[in-house]
Amino acid sequence: MKLNKVLALALSGVMAVSMLAGCSTNGNKDDNKDEQVPVADTSIAGILNDELKDEKIDAVSFQYSTDLQDAVEQVLRVNGGLKSTTQGDDISKDIVTYQEYSREVFGSLGSKAGSPVVGTKVAVKTQVNATGKTAEAVKKEMAQAIADLVKGLETEEEVGNLKYTYTYTGEVAMVTAEDNDMPVYLVTAVVTCKTSAPVEK
Repeated sequence: MKLNKVLALALSGVMAVSMLAGCSTNGNKDDNKDEQVPVADTSIAGILNDELKDEKIDAVSFQYSTDLQDAVEQVLRVNGGLKSTTQGDDISKDIVTYQEYSREVFGSLGSKAGSPVVGTKVAVKTQVNATGKTAEAVKKEMAQAIADLVKGLETEEEVGNLKYTYTYTGEVAMVTAEDNDMPVYLVTAVVTCKTSAPVEK
């Protein structure tokens, strides 16, 4: 009789522990689902540079930037994370503010659109893709979009008897997350244009 009581108490204890463990696991699972921490994908830099090579665009090449990635992640945290409804232009504007520089349109970097200004210009573009395509297909598509933006960049320009030289550096970052079981991809490209002092032709 005593043995039966001991066994009953032991089983009750095991069941109680199991129930607590189950509750704890479920709680952690829900917390993780809510967080949706973006994951970096550095392969976008190589895919983008391959696309530039295929398009015979040699004015600029891109390096993966962890600093840019950090800025993107900070902006996303402030804006409630990466979701399928995230707007690329909004993120671009926030990144410009966060990194404290003025935003230019890609077409105005080293172009013949206006009078050359000696100094530095920075253009930022963020694109979000939340379709059901594979990650590789999305990265290729987004790389093509960025390549189209830098296709017209000039390296030299003559104005009157003066010649201006433009040099470019490119940075890119990509993060992914899930929203309602749908993968969401975000790529941000930054191009910096430095215009040197003109020389006489």
